[in-house]
Amino acid sequence: MKITKKTLYVLLCGAMALCMVGCENTDESIKESNSVSVTDNENAYTGKDHNTITTLQTESENTTTTTTKVTTIETTTSTAEPEEPANDWLTIIDNVVVKCSKEAEGEIVIPDYVTGIGDSAFVNCVNITSIVIPDGVTNIGNYAFQECRGLTDIVIPSGVTSIGDFAFQWCFNLTSVTISDSVTSLGEGLFFSCKRLADISVDKNNKHYYSENGVLFDKNKKELIQYPAAKAVTSYDIPNGIISIGKFSFMECQNLTTVTIPDGVTKIGESAFMTCYELKDLRIPDSVTDIGQQAFMDCWSLTSITIPDGVTIIENGTFANCWSFTNITIPDGVTQIGMQSFENCYNLKSITIPKSIERIDMFAFCCCESLASVKIPDSIITVDDTAFEGCTNISVTYQGKTYTYENINEFHTAVYG
Repeated sequence: MKITKKTLYVLLCGAMALCMVGCENTDESIKESNSVSVTDNENAYTGKDHNTITTLQTESENTTTTTTKVTTIETTTSTAEPEEPANDWLTIIDNVVVKCSKEAEGEIVIPDYVTGIGDSAFVNCVNITSIVIPDGVTNIGNYAFQECRGLTDIVIPSGVTSIGDFAFQWCFNLTSVTISDSVTSLGEGLFFSCKRLADISVDKNNKHYYSENGVLFDKNKKELIQYPAAKAVTSYDIPNGIISIGKFSFMECQNLTTVTIPDGVTKIGESAFMTCYELKDLRIPDSVTDIGQQAFMDCWSLTSITIPDGVTIIENGTFANCWSFTNITIPDGVTQIGMQSFENCYNLKSITIPKSIERIDMFAFCCCESLASVKIPDSIITVDDTAFEGCTNISVTYQGKTYTYENINEFHTAVYG
């Protein structure tokens, strides 16, 4: 069959027309298959925090699925109070502060829910300058703030009922303390070696304690509990009516030169006047029957003391390091001279020992270099081998025989016969 030019032209035009119709149908199909389907708002969010939106795009049967994540930034406003920075330093168990980091510094605010401060909780936190104790705290433990050298003042809030032994020991820069009306129990040695303490204030409604001119007493004013070590006076008259001078009560009062103890006082507590370096004038009344150990230890300036007749024991270290003593009379009725009672009394030249003495303990007169003569009564039962250690100038008379330091061992042999 012979194809003319005209026939070929007609065939080509028909083919082109068919091609154009096919392209139109194909475009419509593609448009339909490529339409975007978006889920409703609720299902568009994924994840518990609803921070992402997922959009699905579907192609034809043989196409892949594409997932597009859009991250949104959600702005919230917190109503919670910011955590106190100090709490990072505190270990709190069962609402009790049990430990504070040694790295703590500045002001510490104890949280309101805390009900107690445990033993040694803040020990050696030397960089803390102040502590705020909430009203909910009822108990402050033993040694709780020991050696918090940066503390300058402390307020014990209403709610606290007891403060343990030595709670503020070695708080060298503590100058003032305020005790609330709720406190019913104060431990011993509460302000031990608080050298700069100048004032103790007690709420007037407190039923157990009382303060007068910065000095702490029990409510009935029968016991002097604490005289502030840095109180700026040189003499003090203990009020009439006081029966007991408490442990450590005048310890390290370096300004005091004179103290008057009234008649009626029966007890001078342990270490009561220890390290009162400037104390020169003090009379112990006859009413005193009990002088605690180390009561006058390190009273360097005290030149003499009269021990009342009612005292029966010279306790350990009672007059140790009283360098200015020159003579001592121990009254009848004393049966024992305790360990280190007069140790390092370098200028003590003579001592009278009564017939009532039964024992002299170790180092009782150790290093009393000026002690020249001592007469030991026949009533003696025990003299420790070290009782006169370092007394290089001594001569001891016992049962009519005199012994020098060189043959002091013979004296001990004679005693134990």
